[in-house]
Amino acid sequence: MTDCQARDRCPGYGNAEHCHDMCWGYLSMRLMFRQSQIPKRYLGCRSSNLPFQENCPEAYAAVQRFITNIKTLVPEGKGLYLFGKTPGTGKTTAACAAGCEYIIAKAFTARQQPQVLFVTTSKLLERLRKAMDNPDESLPEYLRLIETIPLLILDDIGTEKPSDWVRERFYNIVNDRNNEMLSTVFTSNLTLDELEVRLGSRIRSRIEGMAIPVGFENAKDMRRRG
Repeated sequence: MTDCQARDRCPGYGNAEHCHDMCWGYLSMRLMFRQSQIPKRYLGCRSSNLPFQENCPEAYAAVQRFITNIKTLVPEGKGLYLFGKTPGTGKTTAACAAGCEYIIAKAFTARQQPQVLFVTTSKLLERLRKAMDNPDESLPEYLRLIETIPLLILDDIGTEKPSDWVRERFYNIVNDRNNEMLSTVFTSNLTLDELEVRLGSRIRSRIEGMAIPVGFENAKDMRRRG
């Protein structure tokens, strides 16, 4: 199975007796990747192919440390806060690499239960706003998943208009996950100081307590390379 995501680390890979389309770990992993809603562009992200090693070596080292210890850190509720003003530096790539690596690590033990969920913050808020006027029957289950998933990726937080409504929505999500010791990886264009100004000290305090800050502030936009 050339498309098996765990082929470089599974001891049974290539052995016809164990390596086939009905392999439990293979089927479980495929399901968990679909459940994760990680965008197609980022499904191939791994610790081995992070593109910012030279561009942002300190961030690269921090992300690698997190991924190396991910099987311990996620159950402990530890996450990352990946920040930097310049777009295209690898923040979302790093977050998705962590998510993909955790799925692979849990393939044989998770019993096909969702382990990772990728959420674009602006889309989540848009869905919540629409549900005020037009009931969304699937929204409660989606919010329950956000509240309980072992590893949540909240992409691009802090870009929303900082209304009281937005602050309260964010606080509830972050506070619930902090209280339940669930791991969250955040990406943002804002430093924690800037996030505090925008979304409030309660949110900043919770994120500081549950996520390791990793700066991409001096990196260049890799999407604009010739």
